[in-house]
Amino acid sequence: MKTKFTLIELLVVIAIIAILAAILLPALNQARDRAKSVNCAGNLKQTGVGTAMYSDDYQDWLPVYWTAQYAVAWKHDVGSYAVGSSIRDQNQSTYAGWYDPVWCSGIFRCPSFVDPSGGELSSTYRNYYRGGYGWNYNWAGFMENNSSRPRKKRQQMEKPSETILCGDAELPDRPELFPPSSSASSWPLLYYPGSGKIFGMRHRNAVNMTWGDMHVANISRIKIDTNSTYYWQFDK
Repeated sequence: MKTKFTLIELLVVIAIIAILAAILLPALNQARDRAKSVNCAGNLKQTGVGTAMYSDDYQDWLPVYWTAQYAVAWKHDVGSYAVGSSIRDQNQSTYAGWYDPVWCSGIFRCPSFVDPSGGELSSTYRNYYRGGYGWNYNWAGFMENNSSRPRKKRQQMEKPSETILCGDAELPDRPELFPPSSSASSWPLLYYPGSGKIFGMRHRNAVNMTWGDMHVANISRIKIDTNSTYYWQFDK
């Protein structure tokens, strides 16, 4: 004689499934987040290789964040080596070039980054900050001939392994700036304590960074906040 599940037995089975799901889902989410963090580190490793190759070809000089020709010059210069020569042809001298998705895709896009503009490509949203990565503009170089934040050489880093060049970044913690304003506060700069807290804490309240010796490492928000601007400064 074929037996049937009673209502109580069915409820027990459902409860067991629910308990197992509650146990397993956090672990699966953590595994997914770790995988994204690993992919992010891979992107930044390629960025570091491109930065080193650029520096080798230009008498030890590092890229700068911005030039008159390129709105995100560091991506253009690094990408020429890390991605390929074809990226050199990308034009940033007009709005259309600035908002080209090439600057916020591939190795220039963190897998955990969520674009707050929803992919809008108009000038209202400064597309060239998207992708989630920023440059240490305040110490590594903002503009070619900027008196307060000039271009730097690698040899000027006293402790390269403890100096950040680029990595996870986003807008400062001002979510009301969507759509972003046209001011520098909405650009894809790598923020540091005192200039705006890092908002790119996408990897379990931590960030991945490319350091001066071109290694990639994860650093927690607590460690960054505790050490103020130490990891950004070239002189230590």
